[in-house]
Amino acid sequence: MLLTIIIMAIVKLSGLISEIKGKLGGSCFQSSQGGLVLKNITAKCWKNTEFQSKSNSYLLKCQNEWFNLSQNKRNEWNAYALFQKISQFNNKNRICNGQQVFLKFNYYRLAYNMAILTDPVYYTPQFPIENISFYLSYDPTTFFFTITSWNSEFFIAMLISAPIPESINNPGSKLKLLPFTTLNQLDQPITTEYTTIFGKIPVTDDFIFCKFAVINKNCGLISPWNIAKYQVTDYSP
Repeated sequence: MLLTIIIMAIVKLSGLISEIKGKLGGSCFQSSQGGLVLKNITAKCWKNTEFQSKSNSYLLKCQNEWFNLSQNKRNEWNAYALFQKISQFNNKNRICNGQQVFLKFNYYRLAYNMAILTDPVYYTPQFPIENISFYLSYDPTTFFFTITSWNSEFFIAMLISAPIPESINNPGSKLKLLPFTTLNQLDQPITTEYTTIFGKIPVTDDFIFCKFAVINKNCGLISPWNIAKYQVTDYSP
C-alpha cells in the first residue's frame, strides 16, 4: 500500500517579491488558489501487508542460509543449477545460477513449513499429472479442491484469488499465496486457510483464479506453474 504525506504552508510575499519558483531544502514553492504555497516534496513510504512481510521474511531467511553455506556448498549449487537448467522467471532464455535456485526452492519450503534444503539432490522426479477442481461440501461450509492423482512425495504450492467477476480473465495482483498442508489424499480442504486470507469462503458459482505447482519434498524441484480461472461448484461424488 502506497502512502503519500503532504505538508503545506502558505507563504506571504513582501511588496518587493511577486513570485517565487523552485525548491528550498526538501520543499518546493507552488502556486495555488490561496496563494503561494511551500509544500514538502511528496514522500513515498510502503506499508507492507502481512503477506508481503511474511514473503520478505522467507526471502531474508533463505538469503542468510545461503551466506552461511561454505564455498564448496555454493559451488555444488552452481553445478546443480547448470545440470537442471532452470529458466529465470523474467527471462526464459537465461538460466538460474546456484543462488537463485537455492532461494527459489527454499522460499516455498519455508512458506509450507518445511526445512531448508542445504544440499542439492540430483534427482528428477516424475511429477504427478493432475487436474484440479474447486468444490463446496454439502453444508456448504467446507471449501476444498480435488485432484485426480497424487503421490505423497510431493506437496502443492498455490496462489489463489478472492471471488472475481466472470468477465475478468487476468488475475493481475489478485493472487495471494495460500499456505496449507497437502494431505495424502485427493480431496484437499482449504477452508481455514482461505478464510484467514480473504475473510470468507466463496459460494456456489463464484469464479476464482488459481495458480499452482507441484513440488518434490526430497529435491525441491518445482513443476511448471498452472494458472486458470475456476468456477466453484457443489460437490457431487
